[in-house]
Amino acid sequence: MPAGRVQRIEQQGLRLPKGFRINLRADGTPSLRGFQMKEEAPPTSHPGVDWAALAGRKRSPPSVVTEYEQLSTMQSRYGDPMEVRLYEAKIAALTGMHREGWLPIDWNAIASSPPPQAPARPNAREQHAAHALSAYKPTLSEKIFGAEKRRAELSQAVEAARAHDEHEYRALHATYESHRKRWEWFNVLARSVLAGEVCGCQSAIEHLGPFSTFKSFGSSLNVAITRPWCIEAWVIGNTNRVIPTETIGYTPTGRISRKETPDPKYWAIYQDHVCSAALSVGREIFAILPVPIVMVHVGYPYVSSKTSHPDCSPMLSVAFERTKFLSLNLHGIDPSDSMANFEHRMDHKKKTGLEPIEPLTPDDLDVLEE
Repeated sequence: MPAGRVQRIEQQGLRLPKGFRINLRADGTPSLRGFQMKEEAPPTSHPGVDWAALAGRKRSPPSVVTEYEQLSTMQSRYGDPMEVRLYEAKIAALTGMHREGWLPIDWNAIASSPPPQAPARPNAREQHAAHALSAYKPTLSEKIFGAEKRRAELSQAVEAARAHDEHEYRALHATYESHRKRWEWFNVLARSVLAGEVCGCQSAIEHLGPFSTFKSFGSSLNVAITRPWCIEAWVIGNTNRVIPTETIGYTPTGRISRKETPDPKYWAIYQDHVCSAALSVGREIFAILPVPIVMVHVGYPYVSSKTSHPDCSPMLSVAFERTKFLSLNLHGIDPSDSMANFEHRMDHKKKTGLEPIEPLTPDDLDVLEE
């Protein structure tokens, strides 16, 4: 990186805004080059970890993707009357992926949260049965015909009550152990993330990265920590075939109208879809980690005529700066226009769509350490 762009202040790490740092190797490079994001989630390697509940993570409504899926199901049942609504919902879902996302994780709150309390051993049933035994006073007829039998029954009731209390305690203790392991896993992870450790940041993205929206649209995602202050994400997007070639609406008389979408409108929708995907990736990563910069590169998938293997051509590369990104009203912005807020590369032609570009690199950014 050119001198003066990133100021090193420690040999083994770089300090980031608000104390966030990612530790480096002895040679000054991150200890992780990259890793594959799996759209399935979350931690199967940590059974019982209720990550969403403990982290207090909630989805920001409304879900345009969910609305489209519901309308698609209704259209398959009820047919044409749903066609216009389905078309509108699909366009909204394709261009509004950034409007929904998980709320940010409060790692400080998780790191400082107290461990769950161990349960007290219950003995109410045993005490009740023991009291009945000690208070037992046989009547005259019981003294004659079977006081000992009654006393034996009460003694057996005490044993049964003790066993019941023990069974309840074991169930409570099993729940406690599950909660304790969940708390311990999150506590260790939170401290690791706040310390800027690459392994902790990697684990947070792998286990808590809610990127299912991309899977629903056929996209794939790779994420890597390429600088102590920067996370890069590579999205292999959808081809333009995901955009409907017909515009469906109503005529003034209320009939359903189908018209071929003009090229400028068609490619504008596809551009919004690509930019919405980039915004959505940035939103999700910023919600998971307190990193200052998220770079997102979106590629157009194709099959290479030279190798006959799948390949992709970069069509959008943008560097989201955290403070500016979080100040955006994601529900009101135009996805394509919003790219002007950030350093980016995108070449859009009204009649042919997005042209190939040379992706940004961290070296292209002017980032100064505090």
